[in-house]
Amino acid sequence: MAANFTQNLLDPTHSRDPINPQSPKPNLLDRVHPLAIGHGISNSLLDKIREVSIDFFSLPMEEKQKYARAVNEAEGYGSDRIVSDKQVHDWSHRLSLKVFPQRKRRLNLWPQIPQDFRETLDEYAMKIKIVTEVLFKAIAKSLNLEENG
Repeated sequence: MAANFTQNLLDPTHSRDPINPQSPKPNLLDRVHPLAIGHGISNSLLDKIREVSIDFFSLPMEEKQKYARAVNEAEGYGSDRIVSDKQVHDWSHRLSLKVFPQRKRRLNLWPQIPQDFRETLDEYAMKIKIVTEVLFKAIAKSLNLEENG
């Protein structure tokens, strides 16, 4: 998986502007959101993480509040912390959970409903960790940096 992902990530045919394919190939770091293909995360897992996320946010408010963010905490369910009187409020609600390092996970904030939320998020996080490691190695390689570990 790693070699295929790196190859696809650095493949110039995947780095060109699809609207203007004659445009010069940008550097990997010039892209805000590089296209990641061949990453090895199955469509079924991607569908499942979307499904459990939608299911969680569709729950009644009293169920979501069981995982509420404490006043001075970033993790949990709720809206952004208010840190300034001049802050523009974004009233959208989020579920912010630390997934790494695993020992720092606050599982009391990980929803138990939907029933497979925790298992799905854990599996997704482990796959994303692999993709992230490969991506960082590719970035280091593109910058001619020495690879660590």
